[in-house]
Amino acid sequence: MVDIAPFRGLLFNQGKTGPVDQVTAPPYDVISPEQQDALYKKNPYNVVRLILEKQYPGDDEKKNRYTRSSVTFKKWIEDGVLVEDEKPGFYIYSQEYDYEGESVCRVGFFARVRAEDFSAGNICPHEFTLAKAKQDRMNLLKACRANFSPIFGLFSDPSGEIDASLNQTMKGEPFAVIEENGVLNKAWRLD
Repeated sequence: MVDIAPFRGLLFNQGKTGPVDQVTAPPYDVISPEQQDALYKKNPYNVVRLILEKQYPGDDEKKNRYTRSSVTFKKWIEDGVLVEDEKPGFYIYSQEYDYEGESVCRVGFFARVRAEDFSAGNICPHEFTLAKAKQDRMNLLKACRANFSPIFGLFSDPSGEIDASLNQTMKGEPFAVIEENGVLNKAWRLD
């Protein structure tokens, strides 16, 4: 069985950043250079400045996109742009969208997961990963000491216990609602 635990997430302080839809971005690996520029202009606190900092001529080992992300991340925490949640929790995330004329709702949650060797058989590796992308995310993780790109996973819930807990929490008011590109994204906190 996989060991998961709640954690104290870092959340945008909307009193400083403005609405949450101004500071979110698509996954880093689908952001075009044009979209990156647009996200930079959209809000000075857009998460793109952490997940996909710009590269510049002259970047080297001491000054590069990862070190700039790290400086920005630390500054945002110091300035109260990012604030740690009051207590540990799980964060539920749903996406509602249409697919081939059908309404689809995908629900998951964010949790701290204990890393373990794949040979234990509890966590299976992704079949097709790209070395360059893995190295890029590892460089960012090392520089910032934070993971901005959650790992997508599937789990078995034959008793329905997890689904029941998620559904109960989702009856409450979400703390974030963002509609973009035909997808309605919502997030809740589960104590």
